[in-house]
Amino acid sequence: MMRFILLASLLVVAPVQAKKKPVKPKKAAASVMIEAKNECAEAITLSLDGHEIKVEAGAAAPAETLPGKQDWAYPAKLGEVDLGILGFEPGVTYEVVVKGCRGGGGDIYTYNKKPRPKKVSPVAAASIRFRAKQNTHLEYSVGDKGRFMPLSIAMTRYRETPPGDLSFTFRLRAAKRGPILKTINQTVSLEAGHRYLIEANIVDNEVFFKREDEGWPRK
Repeated sequence: MMRFILLASLLVVAPVQAKKKPVKPKKAAASVMIEAKNECAEAITLSLDGHEIKVEAGAAAPAETLPGKQDWAYPAKLGEVDLGILGFEPGVTYEVVVKGCRGGGGDIYTYNKKPRPKKVSPVAAASIRFRAKQNTHLEYSVGDKGRFMPLSIAMTRYRETPPGDLSFTFRLRAAKRGPILKTINQTVSLEAGHRYLIEANIVDNEVFFKREDEGWPRK
């Protein structure tokens, strides 16, 4: 019996442990260049991910470099008003323009300055989608004769549109079918081949918005 136990113990093969592949550290995201411009009648302080940029009325600030982020997300504030999250692709230069200041806030536009890829036609259609920053009784329409549709925090689908000017309207109601509290009509310019997000932001019954240039289609 002892010989059997000894023989069995000699036949036991220790499991071979697979060598773990070394985990490569993530490459640091390239920095982002921001060119801030103020088209309002008063000086502003624009905060991007906690970095403050002061811009005089009707002026442009010197270009500033922000650390790149893997998630591209930069919380934006104008004074004390939350403007939402702006997406900045690492390694790209953006122009950030504040317009229509009112009620302590304003509308914000971003312009992605990444060169056009060769595969994108210089006359390609632009793509645009809409959402609301908060779930409220907000409606929107696109174009001069578009019908009004409810807008929520869920993104709409991209819709293709010719490059150039695009008009849209936001309409805020007191309830689902209640009286209209505020209506704003806006026109924005869209570049050929670019994708855009327009997000409505309700602050104290004032309707602000951002027109975010999401750049060229990704691969």
